[in-house]
Amino acid sequence: MPLPILGALVVLGICGLVFLVHLMGGTKRPTYADEAEATAALLVDYPEADIRRTMLADDGRAALFELAYGVGYAAPFGEGRLTRIFQAGDIRLVDDGQDGLTLHLTDYTAPRLSMKIAGADDRAAWQARLSNLGAAT
Repeated sequence: MPLPILGALVVLGICGLVFLVHLMGGTKRPTYADEAEATAALLVDYPEADIRRTMLADDGRAALFELAYGVGYAAPFGEGRLTRIFQAGDIRLVDDGQDGLTLHLTDYTAPRLSMKIAGADDRAAWQARLSNLGAAT
């Protein structure tokens, strides 16, 4: 078989497999169904967390937790999860966009995290809480 035809068949086969995986839901971003599921995810990594209040993102892709000693964050990530507990000095900046918050962190493994929060009052309250963590030393 000529090389150009073989190359075309390989490329078409790979594209077909990617399309099939997409149709079967393999590219869908995971979400939390409710606050209880997000809380359970945080408690797996931080079982000692004393959760006072939970805020699930509007799209279910992240959650913030007001803790007795900081602020927690959880987001589903592939088959696992990304969890963090922020304390004084962990947050450099909190940006308030029109549909949510973006956290700029001092942690190079996750320098920026975002969360969709439609309610302006909720965004302002969480921004104030998170900004106070960044300002503390």
